[in-house]
Amino acid sequence: MIRPGTPLYSFNLGLFTLHVTCEGLQGSILFFLRIICAALLIILVTFTTPFHVLLRSLSDLRIPQVFTHLIQFTLRYFFCSL
Repeated sequence: MIRPGTPLYSFNLGLFTLHVTCEGLQGSILFFLRIICAALLIILVTFTTPFHVLLRSLSDLRIPQVFTHLIQFTLRYFFCSL
């Protein structure tokens, strides 16, 4: 992310100088917090919803059947190989 603003720190990398700004730091923190929240939400949904309901909802969202079958076969053979 490249954002203009008040520089907090500068790195001299030889050919160019990299400036870390307060606004850029806030934006990157917000970006990573959104990623963490999305991952936690996906984990919550997958742990609390039965697997067949998840696959049915993926097909209701018009995800191609090839992908839902691939997910189903992958998980089935993953637990069979343990």
